[in-house]
Amino acid sequence: MKRDTLGNFSASSITAAGQLIAQAAVGNGNAISGSSASPVATVIYGGASSSTGATWGVEGEQFSSDPGASGVVGVARHGGIGVKGRADATGGIGVLGTAPNSLGFYTESNVQQARTMGGWVKAMVFYSGLSNRIASCFNSALSGTAATTPPCGFLSDKPGAGDYILDFGFEVDDRFFSVTQAGSPCCVYSYNVCTANIGVGCNHSPTANQLELIFLDNFSLAFSDTKFYLIVY
Repeated sequence: MKRDTLGNFSASSITAAGQLIAQAAVGNGNAISGSSASPVATVIYGGASSSTGATWGVEGEQFSSDPGASGVVGVARHGGIGVKGRADATGGIGVLGTAPNSLGFYTESNVQQARTMGGWVKAMVFYSGLSNRIASCFNSALSGTAATTPPCGFLSDKPGAGDYILDFGFEVDDRFFSVTQAGSPCCVYSYNVCTANIGVGCNHSPTANQLELIFLDNFSLAFSDTKFYLIVY
């Protein structure tokens, strides 16, 4: 293998049966750098084939005392996903972040999860029944500013006082909800959450993508407008 005057060499492909160790002390600091113009490329791939033991496909570890240092960084410049992990084995972990004295996981962007899975928020809404509008919101199914710019792709309807129908554009009748009434210190409200799956207690017939909330003033025993926070998990 011929090297240049600096000890470097070029090759179309390299196969090694042992370890490949690279250190970078100059330049941009990248010990291993890869790029590809292919639309289906995995630029750097790590596969751990052991059938037993806690193996890792890819591990990033940093020893700097700088609070801005990171073990693994993923950046998606033009859409896409910064970091994606997959664990095919039952009980495995797609992405694991461990930082005893810092943050195990941090993102500068919104997060998204498969609609049918649990753990992360699918949607959030602050709704004013007094003005019949979505004041603030988050839609995990959208990306960029669209995910947090009202109405965040959601639709709202007010068939009557204290009766609100929110359409999320994706199925919610099998999800979990948290509702907090806000903005009416004078009154105590009871409320009912209704979906296509629940059925009972609905004033209308919501679709699988819709949620109906009905608020009742406990003093006047009448349907009454209010403001509320809603979280869909």
